[in-house]
Amino acid sequence: MSLNRHNNLSFNYRYKGDSIFIAPYQTRKIADIDLSSNNREQLEVTRRLRYFRKRYGLQEQEMTQFSYQYRHITQTRELIERAFTEFIRISRLKGIKSTEYQAKVFLNEMQDIIIMLYMKTKMGTLLPNGYPVII
Repeated sequence: MSLNRHNNLSFNYRYKGDSIFIAPYQTRKIADIDLSSNNREQLEVTRRLRYFRKRYGLQEQEMTQFSYQYRHITQTRELIERAFTEFIRISRLKGIKSTEYQAKVFLNEMQDIIIMLYMKTKMGTLLPNGYPVII
């Protein structure tokens, strides 16, 4: 059970000798309020965007286009995630920390990888200039 997801549990404890017994109990019913999958997805997207912003020092003006593409277009979000995985892989091969790329430099590197990955897709062959722009 993940306690990070559900905040409707609390715990009582008792001890007997050298043993401690922990008994969880529900504080309120969250089943009625259960988050829809769409809300969970939006929370995950927001969490991920905060990660990019903090980790790579992105300012508000740099985040505008990137966050719009990531938040609203599912295919672009998947492409960005694949590009980020590739970005980390390339950085490790070069022996460079990924956080050495900050702000605009990070976005430029990501854009280059997105273009490279996009060109390998079927849409990339049909529409070579149709790649998503995150800068």
